[in-house]
Amino acid sequence: MTTLLTFLLEASICLSILYLLYRGLLAKCTHFGWNRLYLLGILVLSCLFPLLSLPSLWSPPIIFSQGGEFYHNLEEVVVWYNQPSSLVSFPHLLAIVYLLGLVYGIARFIGSLVWFYRITKKAERRKVNGYWVYIHPEFKPASFLNYILMPEYDLDHRTSELVLVHEQNHIKMGHSIDLLVLEFFQILFWFHPLLYLIRKSLKEVHEFQVDKELVKVSSLKEYASLLIEPFAQVRGPSFIHYFNHLQIKNRIIMMTKSQSTPWAKSRYALLLPIVALLTFVFSCEKEAEPTDDVRALSAKPSKTNVFDVVEDMPVPQGGMEGWNRYLQENLHYPPDAREEGIEGTVYAEFVVDESGKIRDVEILRGIDNRLDAEALNVLKNSPNWSPGKHDGKDVNVKMRLPIRFQKSK
Repeated sequence: MTTLLTFLLEASICLSILYLLYRGLLAKCTHFGWNRLYLLGILVLSCLFPLLSLPSLWSPPIIFSQGGEFYHNLEEVVVWYNQPSSLVSFPHLLAIVYLLGLVYGIARFIGSLVWFYRITKKAERRKVNGYWVYIHPEFKPASFLNYILMPEYDLDHRTSELVLVHEQNHIKMGHSIDLLVLEFFQILFWFHPLLYLIRKSLKEVHEFQVDKELVKVSSLKEYASLLIEPFAQVRGPSFIHYFNHLQIKNRIIMMTKSQSTPWAKSRYALLLPIVALLTFVFSCEKEAEPTDDVRALSAKPSKTNVFDVVEDMPVPQGGMEGWNRYLQENLHYPPDAREEGIEGTVYAEFVVDESGKIRDVEILRGIDNRLDAEALNVLKNSPNWSPGKHDGKDVNVKMRLPIRFQKSK
């Protein structure tokens, strides 16, 4: 669950940065095809950055002890007195809320498809220029995939002709596919308010592209008058293109605006350093470069044939998330020690042997026999790990784990 929440958080941050870049530098450019590609591209990139970092989410630290020996120090585990009675942790609660929103979004999308199917069934259907046109007085002009909705259609009426050409251009340019892709990401990131702004921006770019084509077959005055003509207002799914649903003023400005110069495309190059920065922050999780002393220590096992640091450190079943879950579910605060107010950190040490089993569990520094025994028992009964490797061979590796018993937060 923690990995899921981490992915959603990192992807949301990337998406916010990339969209704000669009609003600040690119939204006013008339290179509509580039803007369309950018808006769709940032959706994919925002998910790609955190996914690339998933294989290296855990990069365990190497610490230097006072005695001059290197240890592999695992993340501290905290045992609260109320842990056994806690049914749902806060991260799990967030994950449950997210999944409920996800299920709702999927159900809503399926319901929208059913709604579209039903409204087309009650309309008159005609095949015009290779497209199915569904005609009903309650419809507002719209298009979806290869379907066109019209309140009326008259071959000899100029308005019907222009509206039909308008919707045909949406279909030719594949705008419905864009909206379906966006619908997927909007379901995935239903909690992110910027997704609604991205949808608005993408639909705006779609209209700019179609407007550019329409002024080639009609005068600007004629087309502008068509944009302000009232049609029946029908609320429908967000993945359907409705005619005359965006700010007319902005569209007329874009139709009359001079084409952006080729030099203006250099603004898109600004994406490159941003992508490089996001890649560095979210995808390049570098491990600490070992010092000469560590390299020397790694190259030689101790007298007991146990390594302290190796090229590939041992990995628990389910990764660190699985290891932490095992400890949280099995470590319990002894009631009598809790009542006596005893708390503190137990430092345990163990060896992951060549077969992945945990052995030689010891307490480096304890605080109370009951707390020490609880830590020893859980570690001795923990599931096997994937063994560490050195020079391509499975080896014994020493690990150290701090376990903090604390009565209250």
